[in-house]
Amino acid sequence: MQTLNKYVWLLILMLSMTTGLEAQTQQQYIDAAEEYYEYGDFANAAFHFGEAMDFDSTEQTLRFRRGESNLQYQAYKRALRDFDRLERDGALP
Repeated sequence: MQTLNKYVWLLILMLSMTTGLEAQTQQQYIDAAEEYYEYGDFANAAFHFGEAMDFDSTEQTLRFRRGESNLQYQAYKRALRDFDRLERDGALP
């Protein structure tokens, strides 16, 4: 029984180590977001643009695209936060 427990813990440890290998790159998040946007799934587009922004929160294009996605999704408060931030940063006229 004790040997079985060791193998179970070893299996759990090995599985937990492999989940980090599946991390997406910023470009993969951007590509997914653009695809969701193209198909009209604006909620998922906004989510994936946000995930891409985790790599570089100063990237104004991603913030704008997330704001657009939220606007299309009718998440107006979220869209307004993004557009307000862009205006504060001087990215919008």
